[in-house]
Amino acid sequence: MQRPSLRDWLFEDSTRGESKRQHYQSFLFLDSAGDSCYILQKRGAGILIHVATEKRNRVLIVDDESLTRAVLQRNVILAGYDVLLASNGKEALETIARETPDLIIIDLVMPDMNGFEACRRIRAKEQTKKTPIIVVSALRSDSDVEDAKAAGADSFLVKPAKPEELKHELQKFLPSPFKTGT
Repeated sequence: MQRPSLRDWLFEDSTRGESKRQHYQSFLFLDSAGDSCYILQKRGAGILIHVATEKRNRVLIVDDESLTRAVLQRNVILAGYDVLLASNGKEALETIARETPDLIIIDLVMPDMNGFEACRRIRAKEQTKKTPIIVVSALRSDSDVEDAKAAGADSFLVKPAKPEELKHELQKFLPSPFKTGT
């Protein structure tokens, strides 16, 4: 997995649908070794600096839609985690065979191998039987949620997942790597 260099950064602006008082801007910088991650977050007149210096946890994102993968990737990186990507359940299992993720975010409706089957196979592997799995899917019926959990999912979010909901779910299973200072 190629890591961003110090000159690589992501930008997030919360102005969409929020008042000026709640407005914030975030800039994420990652060093070339992948050992440090810095977020400069401007809220009103103040600036918060979040620093992650320990090794970041890896999150595998599995979705067949490239735009959804890109949005999830941005939000997971902004939350301070490294990202692995796969476009279906089969690719997810191949990725897991090379690198064991600390958490998996998976869609349910995908070609080649759907998320239900992928969850079952992930749970059957010794190395990932306890790895947290968050389903992010457009399926939303009670039976879909129950089936996903029966297949091995720990949590379920309906697409499109809001960034703050996703961050909350991530931090239920993985500690935040950031220490906040001013």
